[in-house]
Amino acid sequence: MRRITIFTGSRADYFLLIDLMRKIKLSKKLKLQIIVSGAHLSKKFGNTWKQIKLDDFKINEKIDILGKGDTATSIIKSVSKGINSFTKPLKSLSPDFLIILGDRSEAFSIAQAAMFLNIKIVHLHGGELSEGSYDDTLRHCLTKMAFLHFPICDEYRKRIIQMGENPKNVFNFGSLGVERIFNKKFHTKDKLNKLLKFDFNTSYFVICYHSATNSEEDPKKTMNNILKSLESFENYNIFISYPNHDNGNKKVIKIIEEYSKKNLKRVFLSKYVPNDHFLSVVKNSEGIIGNSSSGLIEVPSLKIPTINVGSRQNGRLRAMSVIDCDIEISSIKKAIKKALSKKFKEKCNEFKSPFEKKSTSSKIVKKLENYNINSKNSFFDINNLREIADV
Repeated sequence: MRRITIFTGSRADYFLLIDLMRKIKLSKKLKLQIIVSGAHLSKKFGNTWKQIKLDDFKINEKIDILGKGDTATSIIKSVSKGINSFTKPLKSLSPDFLIILGDRSEAFSIAQAAMFLNIKIVHLHGGELSEGSYDDTLRHCLTKMAFLHFPICDEYRKRIIQMGENPKNVFNFGSLGVERIFNKKFHTKDKLNKLLKFDFNTSYFVICYHSATNSEEDPKKTMNNILKSLESFENYNIFISYPNHDNGNKKVIKIIEEYSKKNLKRVFLSKYVPNDHFLSVVKNSEGIIGNSSSGLIEVPSLKIPTINVGSRQNGRLRAMSVIDCDIEISSIKKAIKKALSKKFKEKCNEFKSPFEKKSTSSKIVKKLENYNINSKNSFFDINNLREIADV
């Protein structure tokens, strides 16, 4: 059996990987191995590794690499620690393929260790842009270290090939997150009330904001402005999700915790809500406000508005259900009013995702089962453009 090691460093990538993990686990040709690290192991971010066990997965290795700080220096120390810490478990598990999703610093860390150990990396969600975050650079670095690529649309596939990756190793099977949405039965508001002990029958917004780490944007100012904007919509409740472990996250956390304490009846502050619950929370909301990539990739398929604040996601493909605004209060309020309009809600219902394809996770598993593992991965010359269409 081929040994497939999944790396997950946070609730965000685990949400996208879970269906793929289940199918790998069921495969007769593949053996699932799991390495857990990053924010999963942090009490501050909800100890989300416990959810992986609750979902009936065996965790082979838990590697704690996060420092206590949220500065650039602390991220550098975490990456350095990770390269050393991931080496021994990777050698022990000896995977045929290591699956990494996205662009986080902890993923960059384990990829470097795997590359030097000649372990073939499978990269999901390559070819994307998010120019307001250093994740953008990390994502492209991961692309160059990877052997197989599973981008979520043709535009991103072409970008990966433009970077010199062989078209025969780059496959657009769509988005795992969008596949989850189309296969899911959602909880009603009444069910959410019972599960999470909050009033979801009152109309509400979801806030999911992260630091823009490659921008002049001040996360403290932006988070305050989002909350001040919502003071003009006092009849709406607010569900706030904790930020990622980026430098600057402590400023954001302090603001949302203080705001939550002052507005207990109106605000639900979430370190972590199980994935299936969270999708239902977003589905039943008036829209999501912030700068999470999920607002541009998965949320449009829920047929609700996304209010994308600031510069973090500059460069990504946008659905017609995404409203871009800057970080000023007047701009955010204008975007919220647009999202609440009947005309815009009808527009959201008409949207079809460019990231939707049938059987995404099953096609990835089949490729992992049958791909010639002895293939070589040499630089592809972009002059041979006719091969880009080949799959």
